[in-house]
Formats: sequence, structure tokens, C-alpha cells
Amino acid sequence: MSLESYEKWQTEREEKKRKERENLAAARQFYQPEVQRLIGKLKRIVPECGLNQTQLSRLSGIAKSTLTRIMRKRHDSARFDTIVRLLAVAGYRIEIVPIDPRDDIFRELRRLKPPPLEDAR
Repeated sequence: MSLESYEKWQTEREEKKRKERENLAAARQFYQPEVQRLIGKLKRIVPECGLNQTQLSRLSGIAKSTLTRIMRKRHDSARFDTIVRLLAVAGYRIEIVPIDPRDDIFRELRRLKPPPLEDAR
């Protein structure tokens, strides 16, 4: 590989990484209001489903410290996929609908089945 082709490859690689970072930042900004709304619902749903934080963290595979930060409404700790996993363990599902400026991005949460009440190990 010549020096010129290596420099070209490196420049393309850096440009690709920069675009990926920009896309990720745009996605986070787009979903952040929804994440905040879902955290509010999650705080209400967790006691209602009969699971404590330890059981919820074990069943979802999320660290208990992360779950504690989310429940204290530290939004920077929460990602959209994390909230969706927690809601799925609690027995709820979110349907993503097509983006429409006149409509909410997400339909209301739907209860699928009662959550597992046995202690997960």
C-alpha cells in the first residue's frame, strides 16, 4: 500500500466516523423527549408490576446502578433501547409508528402479559 492510498483510506475512515457520530447525536436529540416521557411512565409502572429494582435489573440485564440513575430521572444515563428493555420486562410494549409531524412518535404503551413475579437468578 502506497503512502497516498494509505492517507486516502485514513481520510475516508475519519470522515465515516465523523458522520456516524453526527448521526448518533441527531438520533439522541430526536429521541430524548420521548425518553424523558417514558422515564416518567416507567417510574409509575415499576411499582405497579410487582417487581423491585433488583429483580427488574436481573431480568432485563441492566446494571442496578444504571436502573437507579434512570429512576432518579438522570436522563443522561438512559438510552431509548434501555428504557424499551425495562418496559418489556415489566410487560409493556411500544409500537413505533411512522414519523408524522401531526402525531406522536409512539403510541401508548400496551400491557402484553403479567410480568414474571418469581425471583430471577
